Amino acid sequence: MSPRTSPSPSSCSSSPSTGSPTSSSCVASGSDMQGTERTHKSATNAVFKEHTHQNSEANKDSWAAEIGGKISLVNEPLDVFFRDYVPCHSEFVGLRPWTDPAEVFEAVPSSGKETDKYPHLIKGLRQLVSEFDDVRRPKFADGSKCAVRFPFKEWEEAHHYTLPDILMSFPGEDDHNDTWAKTWHRIAMVCEVKNAADPINESAPWPSVRQSGSATGVLTQLAKNARNLMLTHGMLFVFVVGIYKESARIYRFDRAACVVSQAFNIKTAPWPLHELLWRICHYEAPVGGLPTGTVVPRLLGEDPTLFRASEQDKDMVEKKCQETGQRTLSEDERRACRWVTVAKHDSKGNVIGSTRVLLYRVRSLNPRLFSRATVVWEGYEDVTWKRFAVKDAWRQVARDREDVFYDRIRESMEDRSWRDILNDYEFLHRNTEGNELPQFSFDLDAEDPNVFPAELDELLVEAELDPAIGELFGLARLNYGDDLGERVTNKVAQRTEGDDHRPLPPHYDFYHRTVSSWRAQARAPAQADDLGYNERSHMRLVFETVGRPLSQFKSTRELTQGLRDAIYGHRQAYLAGVIHRDISENNVMLSDDSDMMSFFVGFLLDFDYGFNWQEVLKKAGWEVSEASWKRYVEEYDRSLPHRARPAPPERTIPLMGPTNKDQSTDEDTIAIQKAWLARMKMKERTGTLHFMAIEILQTYVAHDIRHDLESFFWLLLWVVLRYTRTKGRGRPPNVIYGQVFGQQTEADSVMSKSFFLSQPIDWEVIDNLPLTNLVRKFKGLCFKALPQYDPVSGDLERMGVPLTYESVMALFDEALASPDWPQNDGSLPFKMPSKTGPSATQVGSQAATGSRGGEKREAPDQPDPLSLPAHKRVHVYRPPVIPQTDTDDV
Repeated sequence: MSPRTSPSPSSCSSSPSTGSPTSSSCVASGSDMQGTERTHKSATNAVFKEHTHQNSEANKDSWAAEIGGKISLVNEPLDVFFRDYVPCHSEFVGLRPWTDPAEVFEAVPSSGKETDKYPHLIKGLRQLVSEFDDVRRPKFADGSKCAVRFPFKEWEEAHHYTLPDILMSFPGEDDHNDTWAKTWHRIAMVCEVKNAADPINESAPWPSVRQSGSATGVLTQLAKNARNLMLTHGMLFVFVVGIYKESARIYRFDRAACVVSQAFNIKTAPWPLHELLWRICHYEAPVGGLPTGTVVPRLLGEDPTLFRASEQDKDMVEKKCQETGQRTLSEDERRACRWVTVAKHDSKGNVIGSTRVLLYRVRSLNPRLFSRATVVWEGYEDVTWKRFAVKDAWRQVARDREDVFYDRIRESMEDRSWRDILNDYEFLHRNTEGNELPQFSFDLDAEDPNVFPAELDELLVEAELDPAIGELFGLARLNYGDDLGERVTNKVAQRTEGDDHRPLPPHYDFYHRTVSSWRAQARAPAQADDLGYNERSHMRLVFETVGRPLSQFKSTRELTQGLRDAIYGHRQAYLAGVIHRDISENNVMLSDDSDMMSFFVGFLLDFDYGFNWQEVLKKAGWEVSEASWKRYVEEYDRSLPHRARPAPPERTIPLMGPTNKDQSTDEDTIAIQKAWLARMKMKERTGTLHFMAIEILQTYVAHDIRHDLESFFWLLLWVVLRYTRTKGRGRPPNVIYGQVFGQQTEADSVMSKSFFLSQPIDWEVIDNLPLTNLVRKFKGLCFKALPQYDPVSGDLERMGVPLTYESVMALFDEALASPDWPQNDGSLPFKMPSKTGPSATQVGSQAATGSRGGEKREAPDQPDPLSLPAHKRVHVYRPPVIPQTDTDDV
């Protein structure tokens, strides 16, 4: 096998778009069909501790990739920026809070240390809000010596703490000793102060980001603050202020991109800061986001469907957790508790009912900034106190709605014939002794498969067929799904087509739909057809199935059975027309239902990247069947002008779907095909780097079920190496873990995975022969499945033996049938390893200093800030741990 060669880093330039005053920054190039190298973004799934440090190259590169091409200047007057991106229902009228604008920030020194400027800037900011009503007035504090940790403790190890310069509280904060400034849960906005040059160069032929490491670093710091604010509060968008000597800019981040205002001088014209603070502190929204809700003050950018839980609410959750055997809430979890209002709508978008769910524990999250930003909560429904899982995610508009996939799968299951049900039973139990079906009193072959025999119910009971065969086995049960962004835009579209002549709200008023990405795309005329598809829409799904992460398995047998059930769930989805395409740690969970009986141990969820193969066949004019899909994939792969990534520029990689071979001139047909291909280009390749199949990383072949089955192997290996006791005769298992999963680029991931599959396993899970054998045999299947490519031309030399549901599930069934499984071998806590372990003399004696804006400061990425002398210490705030008597539900 020949691994791909890494393309050389491409320089990024932006060009002014025709007829648009907008220009955008570009820190790194984006990916496209021709195979631009993919890198971990925002330090997601960091493997080594060094990857999490702010000054590590891996961290810098991942954040540079995250913000590359996503920072856009609104090169228009500031009043236009405020009108379009800082909307306010109560605009400021009257006199600004100063006699002379120069007096507000007059005392701020023009030179010297950054930290010397903070007190004077804070004094000026307090003057700007001095005339706000108490309920609208925020507080400001110096955050430069208080390290604010990542907002969710369970994921804290993978993300370094930050030192925001100036912090702003939520309006109406009544804390008088600034303890609010020590946790993201009470911080609403951040100002970053730099002696460095403004990262946006407006004097260039067209405004752009300065092409320097320092400019990228300044923007990265702003982006990290924005990520932490949105993740902590579930905000729809946030504002961050950058101050560069005497000039400043306003940055508005949402989940798709960032727009930046023109620069203004804070000493001669501080009015933009006053205008910003007025607008974000004077926003109002109805409680729960319901049309009939009471209008209350909120911070602009907050999700109106969320609001904080009271101490009484939190105490009730504690009580419910104790009643159901769950661990009690940590201090972090108590702080994060919030209510969410889930509204149900009819086909016209009118509210027909609503319920509230008290969210109390995060089960999984995606920490990236410009992404789906998926967060899965556990919660209790108000009044009934029924337990639900609530998922928030930002769907890229080019991608299909996840709830539509669930509906499709459910409807497919409901429409199955009795013959399909029996076939499913035989498949699920084909490796079980005594699985033969009884003799039926009717001729199976003679019966119409769509006619349900009257006596079948009784026969099913006699045959002891699992009730689970009739449900979504191995898949999460969706109670309700909503695309909040799409619903609002659809309602507006219906009004434009009707007779309603009321003025329509502007595009920026759709708070649950991002509005920043189109500016980043507008710089490239060649991408004009894609405008809008990169925007994101806010999805919310409520599931009846509540689960635990794989990292919290109670026994290794439970883990194995959970993965097996998820593979079966993957098969059910495939038969319904959906290929998952993102098998990863957060997308497979272990059932933890206490309110209902589950017939499965593990389940698959998160179809954000799902792919409808039946729709592709329809668009291409093929018969819709499994045999057709298999043939279509084979023909598509053979038609590729260049299999290996990256393809040379002169080779155009085709997209799956309509080809317009009949040369249709019908405008509607052409428009539909054009839109489909634009979406397909953006959906061409998906997945999480750690778990992606080698062939998907290495070539342009169609993503099929065999690739997802390989991803299940990498997921199994990931969990085993992280959370079980292992020992090796050669390389230690923790070294193998780093070598396989510690790569940051696709090419390196291909090389590491290919090497691992080609070598014998010389390690084992301690006292666990069934799991050790499962890993070894599954690895063997994956190795045999690898196709061989010519190392020079990249042409296919030999096909591998594709992974199938039958071959993979047979391994799991064999392992589960073993009587040798250990008891009560639950998951072990995982400690992120270092690339090179420190020597004994290094431990506890590292007190390094770093650089920030040209001046020496304590490096914010050091493992232990308390190792500094007391008078120089960066104060790290963490509330005291309350002793718990309950055990974790692991």
